[in-house]
Amino acid sequence: MKIRFPGSVRLNLLLVVLAGVVPVLLVVIGSGWERRAHEIEHAKLTSARLAEFIAHQQELEALRIRKILDDLGARQAVRAGDRAGTDELFRHYLAANPNYVNIALLDAAGNAVASALPFTSQNLSGRKEYREVMAGQEFAVGEYSIGRVSGVPVLPFALAVRAGEGGAISGVLLATLRLQEFGGFFDHSMLPPDSFLGLVDHRGMRLYRYPIKDAAPVGEKVFQNVWRTIQTVKREIEFSEASSDGVRRVFSVRRVALGDGGEPYVNIFVGIPEKIILSQADAVTARFVYLLGASLVLSCCLAWLVGKFGIHDRVARLVAVAQRLGRGELSARSGLLESRGVLGKLAKALDDMASALQKDVLDRIRSEKALRASEERYALAVRGTSDGIWDWDMAARRGYVSDR
Repeated sequence: MKIRFPGSVRLNLLLVVLAGVVPVLLVVIGSGWERRAHEIEHAKLTSARLAEFIAHQQELEALRIRKILDDLGARQAVRAGDRAGTDELFRHYLAANPNYVNIALLDAAGNAVASALPFTSQNLSGRKEYREVMAGQEFAVGEYSIGRVSGVPVLPFALAVRAGEGGAISGVLLATLRLQEFGGFFDHSMLPPDSFLGLVDHRGMRLYRYPIKDAAPVGEKVFQNVWRTIQTVKREIEFSEASSDGVRRVFSVRRVALGDGGEPYVNIFVGIPEKIILSQADAVTARFVYLLGASLVLSCCLAWLVGKFGIHDRVARLVAVAQRLGRGELSARSGLLESRGVLGKLAKALDDMASALQKDVLDRIRSEKALRASEERYALAVRGTSDGIWDWDMAARRGYVSDR
């Protein structure tokens, strides 16, 4: 297939400009896709760092709770079930640890016998942490709940109290952790708008969300697609998925367990809106595309001006001269004074050719005039003599004889 190019000089120049700009545009678009992937990876890394930090804080908090409960379990008042002494001891520890909502002691049957906060008689034997401790697990964590005494969202931890070293369980110590203390870490991370930090328990129940959002209330299960995804890993994962509020986010999840090999009791979520991440990358690409578009417009304008005044007008003058010469106007000249470049050399060659043709024509006219004058003199000479004249043309092999 033969490619046909436009006959216009300016259109061909514009095609040259486009041929130079289109590859650059393709490179910019390709770089934009790479930038989008890079921004997603950067968001995953940022969110993973925050999730890891929060998880580390949670692990340290669990160790602190374990140490506090160990200290309390070793106190004589706790071992003896002294309610008055234990209540006072619990209040002292609670005042020193404002992150805890309450500290309480249950007997072996699950009945509350002491508490840092005022309480009424109640039985907590149905709670997960109590059941696991009574089943032989020394230290256990419970499930999200609203504290029966405090009335705020809490995550309870439990430790077995034994009558003696290696003795039977005589009671269970409880410490409930307030779930509203991670917002400061999130704020200092300066994540994009509509990002969030969340804690989810082992059932997929939302324990905590910061910032608070009505579409994702605490105490309800997280979006099932998200929950199914994180259950496929033991410790950590990064992925993209739609949240329960319908916003697609890049998630980093860190799962926290009590000790190595244990089942995760809490999952730390950090979510960043994918649209905002990609919009940042697209904004950079769009800026380059706009600049490239502006340079394309400027280049096209310059190409048009160069085509018109630098090439088209000169070529048009040369074409006009050639047409005039074709009509026999041998005095036609291009008027272009420059002698450099293809067009200058072409103009000079055309002017020189016109001058040579004009000289040839003038020489021919002069020769014809001289010949006619010579013939006239010869005719006058012949007519003016009475002698006969003959002439023999050796080349033509013919002769001429006058009539006299």
